[in-house]
Amino acid sequence: MTVSELKEHRSYWDDGPKVEAYKAAFAKVITKDSVVLDLGSGTCLLGFLAAKAGAKRVYSVDGGSIIGLIEELIEANGLGDVIVPLHGFSTSVNLPEKVDVIVGDQIGGFAYDAGVNQYYADAVRRFGTPDVVTVPAEFELFAAPVTLPEVSENIEFWRSAPLGFDLSPAAQHGANLLHTVHLDDEALLGSGVAAGRVAASSDAPFDTAAEMTIEKAGELHAVVGYFRAQMASGVAMTNDPADPDRMLRRWQTSFPLSRSVAVDEGDQVQFSSRIAPTTYTATWKIAVTSAGGERLYSQTHSTFLGRFLSTDDVREVDAQRVEPTGERGRLERLVLDEHDRGGSIASISALAKEAFPDADPAKVTRAVTAAVQRARQAKL
Repeated sequence: MTVSELKEHRSYWDDGPKVEAYKAAFAKVITKDSVVLDLGSGTCLLGFLAAKAGAKRVYSVDGGSIIGLIEELIEANGLGDVIVPLHGFSTSVNLPEKVDVIVGDQIGGFAYDAGVNQYYADAVRRFGTPDVVTVPAEFELFAAPVTLPEVSENIEFWRSAPLGFDLSPAAQHGANLLHTVHLDDEALLGSGVAAGRVAASSDAPFDTAAEMTIEKAGELHAVVGYFRAQMASGVAMTNDPADPDRMLRRWQTSFPLSRSVAVDEGDQVQFSSRIAPTTYTATWKIAVTSAGGERLYSQTHSTFLGRFLSTDDVREVDAQRVEPTGERGRLERLVLDEHDRGGSIASISALAKEAFPDADPAKVTRAVTAAVQRARQAKL
């Protein structure tokens, strides 16, 4: 363990609003008969809180070397008869019994983007009793317009021809990457709006949508996503940048525009997204309309377009048969990359439809099938 890792884990213990939310939730869902699974337990904060709440047994799972520290901490606190440390990722370990409660802190700025849905869904399917509960249980997702000069500057830098070189392709990647940010309400250009809900244990693709009103004139650089977690009945936790009782350690997720847009009070911002938790793929569309009805910005982004694809990624296909730019070229690159990983036509089609939600579904399926056939022919 490094000094920086130890400082990071200290910050988890020091996050008062988060700790109090978990303590309140555990008081409602954990009984003396509860068997608890703590996913990605780190220094066993949630495992200790579960044991203190009266759990009969706690399985503390972590895939890192920190498991050695967990063992020392369990012994130091005399909890060896309650907490069982298990070394491994939760998706690959096995448990000797079913669990009643699944807890964890794998929550991203927009909930899904730290793996919460994928890990919880797997744990519920493999380890949960019929009445298993998760903490958190559900996330309400919000979106708000924000001014984030650093996000725009990072994109514009690559367009500025530094040292006289054309580096503009990097700007394309930057405009299709999610940015983690720690905001307060000074960055907000308007109030947050509810955009959707997702259960913590659901790893199915889900959609969000919100229409926001600009309340403060400025430069719009991104839409920020954040959550309000339903921990248990009557217990909530949030990373809302405008909430004075927000979690201290948790970040928010910003969905950037490809360029900044000057906005005035009364302007409208439309935001929608399609999230695929198991592939960590997000596609989002942002449109900005002036109070007078003029369209100021409209563009669809996708984290797929933020990925780097090297020549080796498409080495098995004749380069002359793949268009390097345009939607068709990007689609074929997606197909080839996933095909080399062993994906089926059905799974590749599903991913392609998520990355290109505005394309005709029938055309996407035909394009995927054709590209896979060409890839297989190239191997012969």
